[in-house]
Amino acid sequence: RPSRDLGAEAAVAEDLRRREAEVAELERRILEDQRRREADLAGACEEQRRKEAELAERERQLAEGHRCKAAELAEREREIADDHRRWEAELAERERRTADGFHRKETELAERERQLADGHRRWEADLAERE
Repeated sequence: RPSRDLGAEAAVAEDLRRREAEVAELERRILEDQRRREADLAGACEEQRRKEAELAERERQLAEGHRCKAAELAEREREIADDHRRWEAELAERERRTADGFHRKETELAERERQLADGHRRWEADLAERE
């Protein structure tokens, strides 16, 4: 009878060792899977940080481009406003000179008409004296 108990104990011990080996293998696989997932997660986190850094750099460049364009636009608007003021001043000066010239010509014309009228009156007076 004791030999049967020993055989049963040996079978139980063997079953226990086999199950412990299975548990150890499962634990090893679980740990391996966990390490792989942690490595994948770390890689994904690093990739996310890299993409966020790229996005931040692109946003910075875009903002800098917008600032440059806005500065260029503001400068161009100032140049246009300066040109407009200069053209208005030149136009006003030309209008003033034209008005002055027109007034001078008008004055000269009136003087010439007066001289012609005086000459005509003298001519008529001379003609009347001769008759």
